Amino acid sequence: MRIAYVIGTFPRLSTTFISQEIAVLRNMGHEIDVISIRRPAEEDGTVIYLLPAPALALLVAHVLFVVSTPVRYFGLLAFLLSRPHPTLSARLMTLLHFGEGVYAASLLKKFSPAHVHAHFLDRASVVAMCVGRLLEIPYSITAHAQDIFVRPLLVTQKVQGSSFTVTVSQFNRRYLLEQDPTITEDKIPVLHPWVDVPRFCPPPAVSESPKLRILSVGRLVEKKGHAYLIAACRLLRERGVRFQCHIVGDGPLYLTLQEQIRVAGLEGDVALVGGQTHAEVLERLSECDLFVLACIVAPDGDRDGMPVALAEAMAMEVPVVTTDVVGISEMVQPGTGLLVAQKDSIALADAMERLAWAGPEARKAMGKRGRAVIGREFDLHTGVRLLAACFARAAHKGAVMHNGGKTKSHCMVVHAHYPLGESRVERQAQALIRAGYHVDVICLRQKGEAKHEPVDGVEVHRLRVARNKHRGPILQMFEYLRFFALASLIAGYLHLRRRYGVVQIHNLPDFLVFSGLWARLLGARLILDIHDVMPEFYAASFGRDLESWPVRLVALQERLSCRFADHVITVTELWRKTLIERGVRPEKCTVVMNVADDRIFNKAARNFRPKDVEWGGFKVLYHGSLTPRYGVDLIIRAIDTLRDRIPGLQLMIHGNGDALPGLKTLTKRLGLSDRVHFSTELVPIQDLPRLIMWADVAVVPYLRDVFTDGILPTKLMEYAALGVPVIAARTPAIEAYFDEHMVEFFNPGDRRELAERILKLYGDLSRRDELSENADRFNQRHSWETVAGGYVALIERLNHGGTAPQEEGASAHREPRTTRA
Repeated sequence: MRIAYVIGTFPRLSTTFISQEIAVLRNMGHEIDVISIRRPAEEDGTVIYLLPAPALALLVAHVLFVVSTPVRYFGLLAFLLSRPHPTLSARLMTLLHFGEGVYAASLLKKFSPAHVHAHFLDRASVVAMCVGRLLEIPYSITAHAQDIFVRPLLVTQKVQGSSFTVTVSQFNRRYLLEQDPTITEDKIPVLHPWVDVPRFCPPPAVSESPKLRILSVGRLVEKKGHAYLIAACRLLRERGVRFQCHIVGDGPLYLTLQEQIRVAGLEGDVALVGGQTHAEVLERLSECDLFVLACIVAPDGDRDGMPVALAEAMAMEVPVVTTDVVGISEMVQPGTGLLVAQKDSIALADAMERLAWAGPEARKAMGKRGRAVIGREFDLHTGVRLLAACFARAAHKGAVMHNGGKTKSHCMVVHAHYPLGESRVERQAQALIRAGYHVDVICLRQKGEAKHEPVDGVEVHRLRVARNKHRGPILQMFEYLRFFALASLIAGYLHLRRRYGVVQIHNLPDFLVFSGLWARLLGARLILDIHDVMPEFYAASFGRDLESWPVRLVALQERLSCRFADHVITVTELWRKTLIERGVRPEKCTVVMNVADDRIFNKAARNFRPKDVEWGGFKVLYHGSLTPRYGVDLIIRAIDTLRDRIPGLQLMIHGNGDALPGLKTLTKRLGLSDRVHFSTELVPIQDLPRLIMWADVAVVPYLRDVFTDGILPTKLMEYAALGVPVIAARTPAIEAYFDEHMVEFFNPGDRRELAERILKLYGDLSRRDELSENADRFNQRHSWETVAGGYVALIERLNHGGTAPQEEGASAHREPRTTRA
């Protein structure tokens, strides 16, 4: 998704959090164009700067919109100037910002953004409003603190006109809702300021010091309350507390505060150390005993919304003392720090003295609780993921409105059962339903299923095609051809009724894409969604070499199918590169990953531990398809090796497939029926967390072949999302996205090494905790909500006659790590 950001001045030290936000969005696959209204001291070559604007370019921009869209141009100008303004100068400022907005729209038009977002409810939001109105795209705002409370202008108009206005605290949200009772609560989501928690590495122990080391970080302005901190430090000295206080920051009050320190005789105890880099601040946080921020509401109404400096201190496990103004209490929760009333130096001194005498252990415990809150509620990747979901929803609504309010129709063809047969198809269909589409799915029909029925808003059309579970390649081909013929007829008939913008065909087989021929001839665009690369799948399934003539024939049908499709989707970057090497144009191929559904596999689900399971001991899990290439027999053999070394060792194998009879026979032959348990019941995806959370460790034991080398198992991401540590075979695809800090690797096919890894994790709880915490970073970066947003944005582009704008433009993923040779 392409998003334009509008910021007052960018970049500078105070906008570091915006830089992090943009970096994560880009890492997710979004394209971000940044417009800065003013130029900073050090410019960024990737940023578009509005001012100073060349007079001729400014004039041309206005003439362009007057000529091309006069109603929009003059309607917007009339709207802005007719709103109530407190003074004539304020009205003139709005006129100036309108001029900037028109110029910004002219600069952004060539990039065709799907959404525009402004940071701060000030002139940046007026510019974003102008861009949104003139380009007919939705806009949104992040409202912080000063922009809300100090000389607010057109606040309700900006919020009402936006798709949504994010703010950083519930306090801010309540205040904005009070300004206009017609604003609905869902218009103002709360996303707390976020911290990239893994980057903040607290030291194992803070070095000993005879003095209490106090740190405060913030601009030297009135709302930071530094004067009250200095007064509290004077009280601490009078009470006999030995301390050293460093105040980091620059600002207009430097000389005033320096004089206060001198008058109080605190030159040896309190120091203004000036502005410092983020790395220097982190070093100071790692060496201090206490972080203090004495925030107040300044006489002009200026105040902090939710200071990022506080969150960073808590992420470093530093205990904090601060005031209870605005939304700070939403961050500093009971047990994670001490809150006092604003402008109360005595209360501030009392709190600092209390923590001084509490001792290092008590302070460390408080710091750990604080870090837990930040990790749970203020994590950077989780927060940006939620913001990206807001962008996606706004873009989808805007696309429906741009289509005249008509519901668009989408067709999927899949040689599988629906629902439960192919979760990827179900999730994509539901993403389109939420975006306002009508979705038809043409699929297989099994005994007892209706020919036609609605399933969770999706119209399902089932075809009765007999399946042979033990089919060879010839019978399999006849089955494919029968389904192809019937699906072609149904897809053509439905297109005459629905007029699809896009028909999406899921492989296997690839040539099923030709079932959309009639729809394509009548104007639909075709997507081939390659779940499995067919030449590798065929070679691995039937024991053929990639250069054998049957596999080369399969490769030929893949090339022809990809060439016939308007766009190709696949599931990993490795397979995308494979398809490009075989002739698919890079701009025609997009990655839409199979990731854990974060509405089901999430941190809330981690709190559930089954209480009705009879088995005790150490529990190992595998769930998924049972086929020889997945190496499940290795786990059974490893359990046999460890039966006398791990008390109460249990293995649950949940799934079905052609390897199941052999696995049961192996279990019986090894005498493991009391330790290895099989479950073949089909479990709805929403019930899978209950099954997975039973385990202490999960195993992904894939063997290596030309097919499994490219598979990134969804089960691995589900385990990670639920905090279950994973032992995984070191295959190229898994190693491309996960490292040794995220999973416990073993060499594929080596049952002895697998047994060693199980034994290692049994005896090392801290290693299991490390794997659990680190693996979840994958899901923080690759949430289904974000992937779904990229997928729907791609469908929107194809509906409007476009393709992915750049090689990676629509990919809902980040580039994987480079695989080691």
